[in-house]
Amino acid sequence: MKEFVLTHVVKNVSSLDEKKDYFSEVEEHFGVDWKLEFRRRSNTFEFYLCCQTACDTGKWSISTNFELKLLSATGKTLVKPTTVAFGNLSEKKVDSWGFGPFVEWNILEKEYIVDDAVTIEANVKIEKMIGIEKKLRDFTESAEEISDVVLITVEDIRSVVAGDLTEMNPLVLAALLQKSLSLH
Repeated sequence: MKEFVLTHVVKNVSSLDEKKDYFSEVEEHFGVDWKLEFRRRSNTFEFYLCCQTACDTGKWSISTNFELKLLSATGKTLVKPTTVAFGNLSEKKVDSWGFGPFVEWNILEKEYIVDDAVTIEANVKIEKMIGIEKKLRDFTESAEEISDVVLITVEDIRSVVAGDLTEMNPLVLAALLQKSLSLH
């Protein structure tokens, strides 16, 4: 089973616009982008887990069990568990799921908000993934700037070294041998 946690501190809660949706930063877990969505609607606080997969062309599904949590700095916690299959295997694509309302606004203000902030969290357990390909790291030349190590393949060396070492310029051969010794 694959598990991860998304956490976001909602600041300036009293200033949340009722006509606007708010989002946490996107985080990648197990090859899929996830984020939290929250909003104020009328007298309630709504809260959702969003799955942002790039698998729009093929069929995909991510079966999950997750808990959405509202955490106060005082230690008070409100937890709502749910089970949902994100994806497009059914007629309707499911890319977000949660609770609207999650909690009444007056309860949020009285019991959870401290210094005009509250923490929201999703504890996610992935039971099964279908049609999701793992994102592989890119080790091409364009990734050299962000890499700690540049790998040199045998083919790279063969393209520099002549078939017969006696035909090579002695200075080039010496430099190659010295460089290879410094790599060890």
